[in-house]
Amino acid sequence: ATPVETPSPAKTDAAPRAKSVFDNDEVKFEINEDDWKKISDQEGIQAYQRRDDGKNPYGDIVAFRGETVIPAKLVKIATILNTPGLQKEWVDALEDAHIVEQISKFESINYNKTDVPWPFQDRDFVYRVNVQVQTDPPVMLIKMKSEPNAKEPEHDGVVRGAILNSYFYMKELPESQGTKMVIEAAVDPKGAIPLWLVNASQKRWPHNTLLKLRKLATDDSIPVSKDVEEFFMKKQVQGAPKKGGKKK
Repeated sequence: ATPVETPSPAKTDAAPRAKSVFDNDEVKFEINEDDWKKISDQEGIQAYQRRDDGKNPYGDIVAFRGETVIPAKLVKIATILNTPGLQKEWVDALEDAHIVEQISKFESINYNKTDVPWPFQDRDFVYRVNVQVQTDPPVMLIKMKSEPNAKEPEHDGVVRGAILNSYFYMKELPESQGTKMVIEAAVDPKGAIPLWLVNASQKRWPHNTLLKLRKLATDDSIPVSKDVEEFFMKKQVQGAPKKGGKKK
């Protein structure tokens, strides 16, 4: 294929600041600066950490958040996130990842194992993944939270960590401006790793993750998944509960 020049990433500030369709108490598309402190602004990526103001819902665990605009359509980013063979390209220190239980097209129980440098033990996580999709404008929310599952018991020599709250939130912007992407995570690795060391190492997570995802999303050699495209072809919200509690 003929190489195509990748456009420079747009600034997040160019994106409209408004409540998005899947917002709730734990998920926010736009940042509340009273709750977050900016820790870096490099290469078009803004990184934040939760303010230590006594109102942190995760106690001593510091939550981190990243924002950027990726010059690609949402379906391309969703393809990257949904392709198992690409996970090691953007998930730091990933050793293993698989689906424990597929509940529906939009919900599953997942497992991943992370390599942790000596002298600490590796960490693994079992967590529920819930996907919500809207088509007009294209919006996608992927929520992740730890949940025990008998099909994936704890393993010897590995510490089972906890994802307290994590999500990837994407909204395609009008007039080919790209896709604004927000990521947030509060993770407790458990075990003997000092919290100050955990928080120090996780500061790099928002920038590193978004930088890697942007590189993959603008790689023209990676085709858009037809399965992902189908999610956005139906003119309705997918994966979100109706008012009666049922799902569409």
